[in-house]
Amino acid sequence: MGKDIVDWSIRHIFLMPYNSDQLKFMADIERARAISYLQFEIHKNRYLPKIEPAKTVKEYLAWDDETVLKLRR
Repeated sequence: MGKDIVDWSIRHIFLMPYNSDQLKFMADIERARAISYLQFEIHKNRYLPKIEPAKTVKEYLAWDDETVLKLRR
């Protein structure tokens, strides 16, 4: 599809007041925000011990139950 068709469909089908260049710019900003947040979280948790995957289903379910209880509190 050409750029004109994409811009037309964005404007008339999706009823958005943007063109494809503006949407790409917004997507780039959102991607940069997500990457910077991920880097912040990695830096914040750099001294925490690494979490290994559960070796059994029972171990996973115990972890899941504990996590749900902590989230509800």
